[in-house]
Amino acid sequence: MTPSSAAHEVQSIVDGLHAHYSSLNEGEVATYIPELAKVDPAKFGVSVVTTEGRVFEAGDCEQPFTIQSVSKPFTFGMALEELGHPKVSSYVGVEPSGDAFNSIELQSGTNKPFNPMVNSGAIAITALLHAHYGEAALQSEAEAALDVYFKQCAIQVTSRDLAMMAASLSNMGRNPITGRIAYDPSAVKDMLSIMFTCGMYDYSGQWAYRVGVPAKSGVGGGILAVVNQQLGIGTYSPRLDRFGNSRRGVEVCVQLAARLGLHVFDCLNSGSSYLSAIL
Repeated sequence: MTPSSAAHEVQSIVDGLHAHYSSLNEGEVATYIPELAKVDPAKFGVSVVTTEGRVFEAGDCEQPFTIQSVSKPFTFGMALEELGHPKVSSYVGVEPSGDAFNSIELQSGTNKPFNPMVNSGAIAITALLHAHYGEAALQSEAEAALDVYFKQCAIQVTSRDLAMMAASLSNMGRNPITGRIAYDPSAVKDMLSIMFTCGMYDYSGQWAYRVGVPAKSGVGGGILAVVNQQLGIGTYSPRLDRFGNSRRGVEVCVQLAARLGLHVFDCLNSGSSYLSAIL
């Protein structure tokens, strides 16, 4: 298979999935955040970026939306690099919680948040960064740390942005277009590990079973998925399932994993010929 024919096939798969799932109208937009209730539920974008910088996309790939919880792995990575694993792990655990993302349950015995992908853990991570870069600790500047967290979640991105961010993690922290290093590989390893076990709220087990790659979703409708040393996926569709994940985005990722052989434990790797020809 030539690179051009493989690229054509990958683009055809992306186009076909976008067309197929555009008619899937299950799920509801988030309404507990007023601004999220105002979005157009029909918007739908799918983007794939390889570690070589090839872009395949369909739909509303330049539609801005708020990043929300997709920001959590990236602040976790920042904290690991700035503060070190021992300090970060003394405040936040790495175990799946089995509870909803907005649960305030803490680990018994340690009183630490279960992991940095639930809100309590993400706020703790942001507070550590605020304390590091700011002038006072969280104990005296709690409202300021929360303000930083809310601003973090309100950053606007597109599905193309998410795919590029995912491709950078896939590329061991190096942006595939600019070549700039965003994260050290050791931080990327920890980021991807926690995304794999905890990144899709309390659907994370099913995601690992059906898709089998590290990912993070947000109630703004975005999903970011990372295929190690191959590519990054970014999707946007604001209709959410009961777990808070994009309904269309989940199904697109399931099908991309199946058709391109992306699942980390896919022994047959049935679709890898397309990727091996273009990477």
